[in-house]
Amino acid sequence: MKKITRNHIDKGNEEDISDELIDELDSLLDFDNDNENFFGDILTKEEKFEEEKYRKINETLEQVNKSKCTPKRRKLLKEIIEEYPGCVDLYLFLIEEYDSFQTKMKLCEEALEIAKKIIGDETDFKKLEKKQAFWGLHKTRPYMEVLFNQGFILYCYDLDDGAALVWKEMIQLCPNDNLGVREYLFEYLLGKKDKKAVMDLLNKFPDDALPATIWTRIIMFLENNEIKEANNEIKIAIEFNKHILKLLFNKKKYKIEFTDRITFGSKDEAEQYCAKFKKFWSKENLEQLKKLT
Repeated sequence: MKKITRNHIDKGNEEDISDELIDELDSLLDFDNDNENFFGDILTKEEKFEEEKYRKINETLEQVNKSKCTPKRRKLLKEIIEEYPGCVDLYLFLIEEYDSFQTKMKLCEEALEIAKKIIGDETDFKKLEKKQAFWGLHKTRPYMEVLFNQGFILYCYDLDDGAALVWKEMIQLCPNDNLGVREYLFEYLLGKKDKKAVMDLLNKFPDDALPATIWTRIIMFLENNEIKEANNEIKIAIEFNKHILKLLFNKKKYKIEFTDRITFGSKDEAEQYCAKFKKFWSKENLEQLKKLT
């Protein structure tokens, strides 16, 4: 199994995630008058229910965050889920409390069913699926977030074929790939040496600035002896991140880290690219890359 510390959606450590959600909820609930919203409007019955719901969720997450007892954390999350079964994010927190692959996947399936109900009936789901409108509409985001977690769990347990199916589904539902699963998919396809599938995926993101996309395109140009195209792409790649080129030529091995603290163009981004993709650079391609730079 891949060595990881978490499987939430591209976030930092466990404590940071809870704090992050708690801060967001606090900002929504920081009103002097329980009968008015932030704008001073009188709350409806439904709005009061939502206020109370988020207040209770906030309090529960604070308790979960403070507790170091796993059974207690699970119990707290299960109780709040039972009270508010439509809150998909709570399932994502609960998934993190288990090491069992079967339990994680079972909770993912339960969360997916709830996320589908948020979207609507089967007809609504099919319509949005056909329009490839997922993520663009807020009600579809819980479904996509659970799919991401499901794919990531499979990936972390070295079940890459299953993970790839999830990632492909996500890109089909959301061609813009707002959650960035194309990076994982490039890693998978390069590992399979499926050049056609790699090219098909590259063609879906012609102007993508992610290192995984740009440098994979360079690899394919070099593989096909398209030197002029490779040279042009290298110049673009260096503009986006000047560190990757240098790191590709050293012998250091980099550790994969799952965090949201990596910024575009940074050395951290370069190190994470090399941690995942350096293994796909053949000696011949590296020699050609050196000549071109």
